[in-house]
Amino acid sequence: MRQSNVYSACINGTNIQKVIVEVDITRGIPGISIVGMPDTAIYEARSRIRSAIQACGYTMPRGHIVINLAPSHIRKRGSGFDLAIALGILLASEQIIIPDIESYLIVGELSLSGQVRPVQGMLAYELFSKEERMTLLSGAKAGEALSVKGCDRRVLRWLSDIESPLCALSIRLSKAKRTEKNFNEVYGQDFAKRALCIAAAGRHSALMLGSAGAGKTMLAERFSSILPKLSEKEALESARIHSIKGLEFESILEGERPFRSPHHSISKAALIGGGYPIRAGEVSLAHNGVLFMDELSEFSHDTLQLLRQALDSGTISLSRSKEQVVLPAKFLLLAASNPCDCGNLYEQDKACTCTDNQLKRYAAKLKGPLIDRIDIVFHIKRASSHKLIAETKSQSSEELKSQVFKACSFKKWREEKEDVTCAHTERDRALLSCKFDRSAQKLLEKLAEQSALSARSLIKVLKVSRTIADLDEESSVKPDHLLEAFNYKVV
Repeated sequence: MRQSNVYSACINGTNIQKVIVEVDITRGIPGISIVGMPDTAIYEARSRIRSAIQACGYTMPRGHIVINLAPSHIRKRGSGFDLAIALGILLASEQIIIPDIESYLIVGELSLSGQVRPVQGMLAYELFSKEERMTLLSGAKAGEALSVKGCDRRVLRWLSDIESPLCALSIRLSKAKRTEKNFNEVYGQDFAKRALCIAAAGRHSALMLGSAGAGKTMLAERFSSILPKLSEKEALESARIHSIKGLEFESILEGERPFRSPHHSISKAALIGGGYPIRAGEVSLAHNGVLFMDELSEFSHDTLQLLRQALDSGTISLSRSKEQVVLPAKFLLLAASNPCDCGNLYEQDKACTCTDNQLKRYAAKLKGPLIDRIDIVFHIKRASSHKLIAETKSQSSEELKSQVFKACSFKKWREEKEDVTCAHTERDRALLSCKFDRSAQKLLEKLAEQSALSARSLIKVLKVSRTIADLDEESSVKPDHLLEAFNYKVV
């Protein structure tokens, strides 16, 4: 009896699970049996592995080969086990010798000719191998480079290359910065730019209400240009999710925040994640970035309500009969919608043609638990023809980004001085951070009574007012900051 053990891994949601590939060769009818809850792609690996081994000059062992993928209670998926199984068979049949095989994490797909191909999610495997302090052994695309510093990744082009010195993959070099759309291309929307600047500085969700052609989409497309760059940890978190989904992630590693804009016809599973096996949705792809939902009122009510958990906790919990997955979903929600069916409710040069019943029905779409969780709601009007023609200068992304950076720096300095550990509730923490004086406290009580906001909305107003004060570099929230914050919460 001949045996070997090698290590591989599989993807579960956005996480990686280490798998031990156990190979046992015994006397009996020639064949390969795979156990340990493999999927169809792993069953099909038997034919790929047999052909690849023979194509590379090795011999398929005469006997019955049993392959166990442990732990056996976890469903294994994908073609990434091909290379590990093939090497396990060659080791068990003593055709090759690999010193310190237990230090390798082996992931790769085999072609019939023995070529080793990379699989989706290589960045995630790099991160996992670094955490486990193992050497990642895999295939690589032409021109591919290492994405994770400190990861030891060795590349096989062909299965037969295992007997040659293994080639180490070098770290990727930074690429030139992409040209971003700039806010200086948007004229006559200073109020909207101010609101988006506050949203960027405090990571507040925002809803823009305005008629068609007012510039909502233009503003949203430029919103990422004023956001702070991703930290190294955030960049790796977001890039890992994109890598698992098979999407480009190079710009994310450079610090650019993800920007996802799903169509209003999107399904529930595509938005929050799901399916079988469970896969990440748009909210997870927008992790640490922006989820832009254009024409918010056109999304189905049930689909929108699924966002509530993500907005509250920053995660999505999905349960199936055989598995439970928690997906990251910490994003900034940016939404846009017309104020009514015809879109001219707030326009002065065009009359609204909607009836009272239509207005009530449309307004009902923009109310409820989800809208209650949006921090900033503001109206956008079409810029006048005079402004569009006469204005020669408009606030640029660089100017707005400098304000955001200043507010973030002040917030960091302020929080280092403050002691809010004694506050056990979100309300208490918001009140302590605001440091109201007597006049601001009275104004807050008056505005809260007049607006009839829910407790959640009131706390969000306090947080927005705190961000406005940070933009002004004020340690305490003033009455003017409160007034502006309340102005952003009236639908």
